[in-house]
Amino acid sequence: ENGYYSDVLYPNRYQLSTNHYGDIKVLANIIPNSKTDLTFYYQYDSQKFNQNKDSIDANIPQIVNNNSYQTIGVSIRNDFVNDYLNFIFSTNYEATDYSLEAMNFYNSENILVVAGQLQFTPIESLIVPTAYAKCSRYLNTNYFGFGGDLNISLNNQFTFYGGLSFYSKPHSILERYYSASINLPPSYSPQNHATKSEVSALEIGTKVNFKFIDGTISYFNYKNSNAFKPIINNYDDSLVINEVSILESYSQSLSGVNINFNLKVWKLLFSNNISYYFNSETDNFIASPKYSIAGKLYYLDNLFENNLKIKTGINYRFTDTQPFFVYDFEKSMQAQFVTSATTGTQLIKNEPVPTSFQIDIFLAGTIQDAATIFVVLENIAEIEYYIVPYFYKQPQMLRFGVSWILFD
Repeated sequence: ENGYYSDVLYPNRYQLSTNHYGDIKVLANIIPNSKTDLTFYYQYDSQKFNQNKDSIDANIPQIVNNNSYQTIGVSIRNDFVNDYLNFIFSTNYEATDYSLEAMNFYNSENILVVAGQLQFTPIESLIVPTAYAKCSRYLNTNYFGFGGDLNISLNNQFTFYGGLSFYSKPHSILERYYSASINLPPSYSPQNHATKSEVSALEIGTKVNFKFIDGTISYFNYKNSNAFKPIINNYDDSLVINEVSILESYSQSLSGVNINFNLKVWKLLFSNNISYYFNSETDNFIASPKYSIAGKLYYLDNLFENNLKIKTGINYRFTDTQPFFVYDFEKSMQAQFVTSATTGTQLIKNEPVPTSFQIDIFLAGTIQDAATIFVVLENIAEIEYYIVPYFYKQPQMLRFGVSWILFD
């Protein structure tokens, strides 16, 4: 134990990332009422992950992986707009060379994507429908997607909207590798799973906009026929040896509601963003909390003949309990399950991560719309909690800063 802080879990482990990106754009008006964008781009990404490189600790696996890829692509997009409709057509081609030591994967892959969107926008129309479609070609397999949304504006105060989409998507290289039977531990019984995921997404909601309050409330539903949950083969509670070695297929379903609003009374601003999930704990393989709340209560005023705009108050965040999980740092995955030849697959710990709460005091002032000074006293109640296991939130802390506009 070390108060709110945790010791470095293993000093002989690090990850070094290098990224390069560049593009060349050609913009043109070839067709009346349309804009054309032709882009050529290049991207390079490298991640070097080293653990116990010099074999200092005999109990820690030695991992030295240099993973990189470079992508060359071209995309063309044409936007056609008039008084009655918007039509967007785009196509994209990418060729990528992979060098992934972690999965012994050295190969080149390419993907072709063609997509379109059609939106009807009659002048002063109360109803605006949109339809879209997409087709991809990847690893000699076709993937299709389509959907639509609808906005209904009754007046300036009420808007109703809804959207529904269906699409298929390929599995990533990492998902293919850690779900393939040839790469699984001998004690684990492999599953038969589809080669792609079928996904559906739904959202319906309403927006309100009054002088004293504005906000949205929405219901969402997401289903994936072939998602993956990470499983650890060898588990160590110190988090030093938490390496995901299995990705097990399951049918994922997420649904819930989101409420986001700003309430203004006199010189007070009360804001909240609330999310609530309907899923049961037994189906929660992504370790999400049942609900979370993030909000603020501010006092706003203009002082000294409007030369100083002041904002002061509190920020707060509350998160419900969530299933216990550990983290694979190299793969950036959180896992709830561990498997072995004797016990089979089970929860790492059948106990929840406790609720977390933080409250901050905030003060900011803008002088003549040019310079802003802010001071924040964070975590004033000194609540102990963590987001990533064993990496505790810092205790009470003072943060301040200054920003200003040099040229306008």
